[in-house]
Amino acid sequence: MTPSLQAILRAVSPWVDVSIPALLGKDRHKHIVRGRHVLYAVARRYGYSYPAIAKEYGWRDHTSIINGVKRIEGAIANGDAKLAELVNSAFEACKEELPEIRRAPVVWWPCCEGAGMVRCA
Repeated sequence: MTPSLQAILRAVSPWVDVSIPALLGKDRHKHIVRGRHVLYAVARRYGYSYPAIAKEYGWRDHTSIINGVKRIEGAIANGDAKLAELVNSAFEACKEELPEIRRAPVVWWPCCEGAGMVRCA
């Protein structure tokens, strides 16, 4: 099961130490931009398309998303172990945002046909 983009946003925000409004805003301070790029990279790891990410997070087009993901992937490929650990931890944290799958309890009711009990879910 894949978390929604909003769940990813909620899970990544504390890991990158940037508030949700800042992640969605236009501020270009280095630590906010890095957090935003981590957000995009995590969303891509869950299989979301660049246009879907851009639309959900309020960007006009997806080129900013592509640039952000390339920067994160490039830094990790160049040996930034701290960043790799951050992205992996944020990715795992998103799994905790998944809603628990709860099954309705099985209830047995007397059948009106006189055939005993019927199973209702």
